Amino acid sequence: RDTTIFGRITPQQKERLVTALRAQGQYVAMIGDGVNDVLALKQANLAVAMRSGAQVTRNVADIVLVDDSFAALPHAFREGQRILRGMHDVIDLFLVRAAYVSLIILATSLLGEAFPVTPKQNALLATLTVGIPAFALAAWAKPGRTPKNLVASSSHFVVPAAISIAVVSMTVYLFFREISSDLELARSALTTTTVMCGLLLIPFVEPPSEPWTGGDSISGDWRPTILAALLLVLYFAIVFIGPLRHFYELGILPYSGYFLLGFVVAGWAVGLRFIWRMRLGVRLQVWRRKRRARRKRETAETPVTSGSTR
Repeated sequence: RDTTIFGRITPQQKERLVTALRAQGQYVAMIGDGVNDVLALKQANLAVAMRSGAQVTRNVADIVLVDDSFAALPHAFREGQRILRGMHDVIDLFLVRAAYVSLIILATSLLGEAFPVTPKQNALLATLTVGIPAFALAAWAKPGRTPKNLVASSSHFVVPAAISIAVVSMTVYLFFREISSDLELARSALTTTTVMCGLLLIPFVEPPSEPWTGGDSISGDWRPTILAALLLVLYFAIVFIGPLRHFYELGILPYSGYFLLGFVVAGWAVGLRFIWRMRLGVRLQVWRRKRRARRKRETAETPVTSGSTR
């Protein structure tokens, strides 16, 4: 975009320039080394100071260039993007799990059903779907553009995923409670469903190819997807190894039950991807903004009448 270059300006003018850029929605970095830069540094999103600069400048700076070299800034910028993207992916997984577990517990309480999972099953679920993937996603995160509104971006991913997992898991739980009086079997079916859904979220968080896009942009990294597959194998190894199965208080479902759960989870994944692609949350926000704007126009266009009293 075209702009104007300013030179030989006062500290107050520097401050006004930074403030004006931020008012336009820009993310502003200010580099300074003298006392006359302090006002602008305080107003900037990111304050960068030289090591050879004034002490007061270094005190207000977010970053100090130790060697007074600008060459370190691109590397620092990319590392910051990598950290933010990793945090964003991990937060999405944590929020989804916290939300659907809360919804499942709330639903079973309202329906008067037994508690849906045991503490050991919940620990296994958290470890496989959030704990181990969180370390991997943070380590494998790549630099790239991050959304300006993290809340809106996370809600687009978290809300549909959490609600749909809760609905599918509760349906499975109630179905197995209906066909069998074995509470352990129903809990095992619910745990298996949530583990499969939670692991399927990992490729959606870091889509390796076009079919997985919907919740996030394509990354091209297959490592998170491979990790999810290995964790799924690990879960079924725990299920079919007697001592581990008894430790986590799991039961073995009929083979037809596992095929049924696989079919249900596959349908859930297709439906969730469709919901993400439709971007219903974004469309709702746009509709609300348009509605508010229309109301403001109608209010502004309404003539104001005044009457006199005798």
